[in-house]
Order: sequence, then structure tokens, then C-alpha cells
Amino acid sequence: MKRNTLSYPLQTGLLDVTIEKKHPAVENQELFRIAERYNPKRSFLFISTVLGKHYPAKVSEMNQAFEQLAGLLPPDIENYAVIGMAETAVALGTGIYQSCENRFGMGFFATSTRHPLNSKLISNFSEPHSHATEHCLCEPSNARIGNHLALVKDLILVDDELTTGRTMSNLAQVLLKTRFQGVRRIFVLSLTDWSRGDLNINLSSGTGSNNIEPSDIEVNFLSLIKGHYQWSPNGNSFDLPSFIENSDHCASRMASIQSPRNWIDSSDALEQHPIAVTSFLNALKPKQKVLIVGTGEFMSKPLRVAQEAENRGAEAYFCSTTRSPAMCGNDKGYFKNYGVTSRLVFSDIYLNHGANYLYNYDIEDWDHVLFYTDALVDNLSCVMLNDIKANFIASEFDLQATA
Repeated sequence: MKRNTLSYPLQTGLLDVTIEKKHPAVENQELFRIAERYNPKRSFLFISTVLGKHYPAKVSEMNQAFEQLAGLLPPDIENYAVIGMAETAVALGTGIYQSCENRFGMGFFATSTRHPLNSKLISNFSEPHSHATEHCLCEPSNARIGNHLALVKDLILVDDELTTGRTMSNLAQVLLKTRFQGVRRIFVLSLTDWSRGDLNINLSSGTGSNNIEPSDIEVNFLSLIKGHYQWSPNGNSFDLPSFIENSDHCASRMASIQSPRNWIDSSDALEQHPIAVTSFLNALKPKQKVLIVGTGEFMSKPLRVAQEAENRGAEAYFCSTTRSPAMCGNDKGYFKNYGVTSRLVFSDIYLNHGANYLYNYDIEDWDHVLFYTDALVDNLSCVMLNDIKANFIASEFDLQATA
């Protein structure tokens, strides 16, 4: 394809995005939009239309993107682990793992987290440009999985988009210094890649030991769209809204049922759901338009429910709440197809001190809405539930009570 440069005038500057290469299967698809956010470190935001985070995504299109991206992996993948980046790429990582499991057999899957609960940590690392910079990678809750991490040969790192590559460099460095001494290949998968393929692995300092030299590791960047961007700031900026983590009794505010936060080795681990989820699925009729809403990092199991709704003949969509503070385009004179047309704002459902958001929520009318969370239902505000208008509400705490 010919290079295609798109310009996005924002209140804080001009973003020029050049698309150099596009996967043939997505040649005519709009995989991303641009929005602005309250973040002086980086005020522009790439919003994926197939990620299920800032934009309600059609499940069939999400599944297609999972298959297309995982399909770029070579056929000889073995002894592999998939790690998805929280919170934005949790569902993407889940879908990539499902595709890998179908193609290569059982592997290991984890997501980074900003809420490690009471888990022991492999390590932490930073995402410098994010609204919340610190990530943790937890130890597996299953000792058998933990014993096998050193045998992983192929490490598959998943994020929705790469801008500079620094976050993936930070993650790779942590992994190779700690539990992943056997890695010989790293695959960095993303829907869009603006990083110019730069992964900087430096094993010469830090804790832990590793006999792998960076030159011994093959690094592959795989994406559906590849290009670069040029950001020209104009001096304006917007402050990041205050968000203070409530570290007290986190486990009492967030269910600790088995999840990729503590590693899984089979998609079957995502199959157990509260009774309200079963009621939602049983109420479906063919061709009904339904929405499944996850919360924060809790996306893997809601995605699995959305996929099951699609399998049962519904027209299923998926999205999630987020703490990422994007600006709504209404009445601000933004360009056509600006990435955020509406937003709901409500207090953090995990009782942290700050706001959560649900974006682009009103673009469709739904026959059924399932709100599926790992927070206590008692912590959900009446205002939020009234705005979302979910006729099915499910919490992992209901499942935890019967475990």
C-alpha cells in the first residue's frame, strides 16, 4: 500500500500519523481513532475500535482481529507464554492466548496488573507515558505453572499499540532477569505499531541473574498496522485528574477468583461464572443486540461471556470501564471521527479516590446489557447503574462466596 499520512489537530498540538503497512485483511477497516486526554506526559490517545476498552467493539470483529494478529506468529511456537498489558490490552491478550491455544496447544497466560491484591510479585515495571505508570507482574498462584516458567522458549508480549517501545523494553528486561531464563524468541504483538521496531534489552544491571545475552534473543514485532507518528505540541496541556490508590484491604474490594492476573494455563479457567451470567445467556434470543460491560482490568471473563453470546446467535458487543481520562469531543470542535463522542463519569468502583469512565456508550441501543465486575455490587453507585441501564448485574464476589 502507499504511505498514508493523517493529521489530527488537537487542543494541545498536531498529531501526524503515517501508515506505512497494513495487514491485507484489514485494508479497508478503521482499526483506530484519535482522542485527546488529560495527561501532560502524552495528551493524544490512540483508541482501537476492536479492543473493547474505550469503544464498544463487535465481538465477531474482535475475534477476527485476534486471529489475524496471532496468525502472524510462525508455526513452530513451543513452550510459550502470553502476557497482556493491563488494563487496555487484557481482552486482546486473552484473545491472542485463545488463538495460540487452539493453534499450538496449551501454554501460559498472564496479564500485568496495577492491583496485585495479596499476591507475591515476580517484579514491577513502568509504562512511562500512562495515566498510571506502575505495573506489577504477579507470581503464579499455581506452583506447577511457576515451576515451568523457566522452560518458556517463546515469549509473546501483547499490547494494543506501541508508541516508543519503552514499556515493552521495560517488561522484557524484567522478565529476562527473573523467571524466564530459557527464552530464545520474543514476539511483540500489537494492533498498531508506531515504535519503529525498537526493543532495548539490557541485562547488565538490576537484580537476578541470567546467562542470556541480548544478541542471543530473536525479537519480532508483529502488528496489523505499522507506521510512525509526529507530535507537534503547541504549549497547551491538561492536568491529569487526581487518582489515589486505596491500599487498605484491597482484597475485600476486588474478588480474588482465579484470573490471568495470577496466571492460567487453559482458557477453561475462564468458564466459571456467577448465576447472573447464566441467566443473561439463557435470556438471549437470536439476532438480539447485546452488550457485555467489564470493569477495569477485569476483562478476560466478561470477554468470554461476550464470545459465548455471539456463539448463541446474538449480535454481541463488548466494552469496559477505565480510569483513563479521555476528553469528550462534544462541543469542542474536534475533527470528524474523533474517538470519544460521549462518556459516563462515576466514582471508582473499587473505592479508590478518583473517577472511572465509560466511553462511547450511547452509540447503540441494546436489547440486553450485562454489567460483569470483580467489584462488590454494594460499591456500585446508583447513579452509575442508572446511567448504564444494565438489566443483568454479575459480580465475581458471588462466585467467590460459593467457592
